[in-house]
Amino acid sequence: MSGGTAANNRGPGLWIESTPDHTFFYAHHFFYYLRGTGPWTERDTSSDPTVYLNLYAPALYRPVLLSTPRYAEFIRMYVRGAGPD
Repeated sequence: MSGGTAANNRGPGLWIESTPDHTFFYAHHFFYYLRGTGPWTERDTSSDPTVYLNLYAPALYRPVLLSTPRYAEFIRMYVRGAGPD
């Protein structure tokens, strides 16, 4: 690999909204493949503004991992035009 080490070429990281007991996060073995995205930030409480910024603010783009029900809740809110808090 030219141009630096793997650590220097890592992505912006991953934003994860887990469940309070972390069962969502630890129940999926395929998350192993996301390890190269950079540092992970895990939060067990919802943050609509943070999810919005990570998905739609070009300077802050990074992957977001949400449970299916949480994603549906987030999308419903923005389809209604509620916007971030």
